[in-house]
Amino acid sequence: MIENSKYPKVFFILNVLLSLIAFLNIIVVKKGVNTQLFILIASYLSMIILNKVFNRFFFKVDESLSLILNIFLLISIVILYRIDENLSVRQMFFILVGYGIYLVVMFLVKNIHEFYKYKWIYFSLTLIFMSLSFLIGKYINGSKNWVSIFGITFQPSEFGKVFLVLYIASVLRDKRCKKDKYMSIVLLLIVLSILVLQKDLGTGVIVFVLSMFMYYIKTFKYKFLSFICVCISIGGVFAYNKFNHVRVRVHAWLDPESDPNGSSYQVLQGFFSMGSGGFLGRGLYGGNVEYIPVNTTDYIFVAIVEEFGIITGILIVLLYFLFFMRVFKKAAFLKDKFESVVLLCGFSILISFQALLIIGGILNLIPLTGVTLPFISYGGSSMISMFIIFSIIQKTLEERRNYE
Repeated sequence: MIENSKYPKVFFILNVLLSLIAFLNIIVVKKGVNTQLFILIASYLSMIILNKVFNRFFFKVDESLSLILNIFLLISIVILYRIDENLSVRQMFFILVGYGIYLVVMFLVKNIHEFYKYKWIYFSLTLIFMSLSFLIGKYINGSKNWVSIFGITFQPSEFGKVFLVLYIASVLRDKRCKKDKYMSIVLLLIVLSILVLQKDLGTGVIVFVLSMFMYYIKTFKYKFLSFICVCISIGGVFAYNKFNHVRVRVHAWLDPESDPNGSSYQVLQGFFSMGSGGFLGRGLYGGNVEYIPVNTTDYIFVAIVEEFGIITGILIVLLYFLFFMRVFKKAAFLKDKFESVVLLCGFSILISFQALLIIGGILNLIPLTGVTLPFISYGGSSMISMFIIFSIIQKTLEERRNYE
C-alpha cells in the first residue's frame, strides 16, 4: 500500500478534498466564515500540508495510518464545531499540541530502542499518573478520574495507560530478567486496585485486557486469554455488587426501557438520535444533537451518526479496524520481531479496544463505559495521549523502513 510511491500523493489529495468538502459544507450552511471557522480551516489545512512536506523530505512514515488519523481529526473538529464552536477551537489547539509532540518524537528520537532504556521511569510515571486521581481527583459521572491543577483539568489515567504499555513492552523485551516480569504483575495489580477504588472501571478493563494481550502476544500461551475471561467475569460480578453506578448501567443495558426518563435516558436517546439520522444522516445542522447527553465526549459517535448517517458510523468502525490491522501487519515484518512487535501491538490494541468499548456501549452490546472515542472525542488528555501513541507507532515503523 504505502510501498507504492503513488499512494502518498493520492492520500494527500484525498485528505485535502475531504477537508475542503467538509469546510465548504459548513460555510454554505452558516453563510459565511466567522473567526472560529477561519482558525479551524487555517490550522487544519496548514497542519496537513506541513505534515506532507515533512513526510516527503524528512520522515518515512506509513501514509495510510496518517490518512486514517487525519480523517478522524477532521470528523472531530467538524462535529464539535457543529455542537459548540468554541470547543472546536480548543480541540484544534489540543490537536496542534499533539502534532507538536509527534514532530519532536520523529525528529529527536534517533533509535526506537531508546524507548526501552527507561523502564523504571515508565514504572514510576505509571504509578504517579494512575494514582494522581485517587489522591487529589474529583468525582465526575460517578468516577474519580479527573484532576485540576492551576485551573487545568485533565485525566491522568490517559497518560498512565501510555506509560504502562511502554513499561510492559520494555520488560517483555528482556527474557532473562524474571524479577522485572514479577514487578510488572505487581504494578498491574496496584494500578487495577487504584482504578477500582476510584471507580474508573472503564479504564480498568482497558488496562487489564491490554496487559494480558501483550503477554499473550509475547508468549502465545492461551492461559492469558483464559485469565482475561475469568477475571473479567469475577471483576464484573464484584463491581456490580459493590458500586451503585455499575448496577445502574447494567440495568440500563439489560432493560433500556425500564427507566426511560432516568438511568436509561442516555441509552434510549442515543438510539433515537441514531435512528432519526437513518442511513445517510440528517445533514450538517439538520439534527438535534443538543438533546444527546455528553455529546462531545462519550456520545460524540451518536451525534456523528445522527447528522452524517449510519454509513459514516460504519466507516468509522472500519477505519479503527483498518488501523488495527495495518499496525499488526507491519509489526509482523519488523526486523526485531520479538521486541517492537509487543509495543506496536500493545498500542494498536489500546486504541481499537477503547473504541470497541465505547461504541459497543452506545449500541447497547455491552454495558456503557465512560471512555473516550480515540482521536475524535473532545478532550486534551485523550487527544494528546493518543498523539503520543501515534508518534511511537510511526517512529517504530519508520525505522523498519530504514532497514529495507
